Amino acid sequence: MRPAATADGLVRYARTRDLDEEIAIVGAGPAGIAAAVQLTRSGRDPIVFEREGPGGMVRNAWRVENYPGFPDGIPGAELAQRMVAGLERWGTRVVAEEVTDLDLTPDGEGFVLRTPSRERTTRAVIVASGTDPLPFAIPGLETVPPERFHREVYGLRDVEGASIAIIGGGDAAFDYALSLGERNLAFILNRSFHARALNLLEDAAASSESVRRLDSTRVTALRSDGSRIFVRTEGACPMEFVVDHVVAAVGREPAISFISDAVLSARVDLEAKGLFYMVGDVARGSFRQVAIAVGDGLEAAMAVHRALPGGAR
Repeated sequence: MRPAATADGLVRYARTRDLDEEIAIVGAGPAGIAAAVQLTRSGRDPIVFEREGPGGMVRNAWRVENYPGFPDGIPGAELAQRMVAGLERWGTRVVAEEVTDLDLTPDGEGFVLRTPSRERTTRAVIVASGTDPLPFAIPGLETVPPERFHREVYGLRDVEGASIAIIGGGDAAFDYALSLGERNLAFILNRSFHARALNLLEDAAASSESVRRLDSTRVTALRSDGSRIFVRTEGACPMEFVVDHVVAAVGREPAISFISDAVLSARVDLEAKGLFYMVGDVARGSFRQVAIAVGDGLEAAMAVHRALPGGAR
């Protein structure tokens, strides 16, 4: 297949015959953005689906300190903004919709992606869908207004002067507390005696005047009157106190519920053909790091480009 030069000077490859798209990317976090930019640079025209706005989980991070090029670290929201700016610079198509189903076409030669608005077929797919929060249930949660109960903190970035309870004792809980504690009072409610966070996060929290850490504190119930949330705990110091928001940071799992069993069963063969990859947090278990996700996205993009017509070198 011969590529065609366009007005912007890039080389574009024609889409695969009889399919709506050549390459689809599910998710626009660091892995999805890296894959999209690389494919666009290579002359491809990928389409990216993102249900919550580009940037991914890194938008929640207090500070990313191990990403090359930023020796002093960089706030997660700022790093996400820079990545999104790169995506926009290349003009990659981004569809603000959730992919609800990913399956094989009847002939097995492509994929079908379904969103709430329509169905599309594509030759190759890169899944960079990240993670979903683990189920969380506690008595009284149904009384808390949805806008005051959170599983991430990106939506709280403009909140100031509030008191916020963070349920959890891992890296995410401490990171969220440090981020929110810059303009609010944050309580870390850790059910264990010891935290499961990096020492540097624990040290930073201990040094912050606006972060309070409560160990051996298990939340047993929530109650809200619409504006205030009453948090009841048991443990070393049973109590009930009042906050404005509650954040549950109790773990996450790969966001793969939309992928059919047929696709998952054929994953190894599809990867061998260069047509299907799962990259970044969705495939990395506890190794959820921005640099790893970016590398995954780049590698998958290069493999897909080479596997499709016109990409062999």
